[in-house]
Amino acid sequence: MAQILIMEDDIHFAFNLRTLLEKHGHCVEWTRNATEAFAAIGNARFDLVVTDIFVSEDGKIVPDGGTKLQGRIRADPKLHHLPIIVVTASKPSPYSPDYKQFSKSLGARAAFTKPLNEEEFMATVADILGG
Repeated sequence: MAQILIMEDDIHFAFNLRTLLEKHGHCVEWTRNATEAFAAIGNARFDLVVTDIFVSEDGKIVPDGGTKLQGRIRADPKLHHLPIIVVTASKPSPYSPDYKQFSKSLGARAAFTKPLNEEEFMATVADILGG
């Protein structure tokens, strides 16, 4: 059983993701934004972080909330090993970067686009957690 932190501001997606992970035996903590996620990481030990890229904070969309979280984790010598999976609704277009590739360049172990393929996601989680 792994300790997993989810940073996701969409309450419905977060609930479904949490339910999926708990159904597979994991303990899950959910945060809505990077500020809450930073606090949670400071107070507990996690085996995996699942984060969205775009989150709202103080009623405003923070387009780089997930990348800030990744950057802070990677910069901390105590946390830099912590695996990260990115889940985003953004799809690449001529007007938008490929956030899945961008997240991997920042050190994410995997990246998924919503809607989530649950079997593929859980296989990736199992692979990252070594089981």
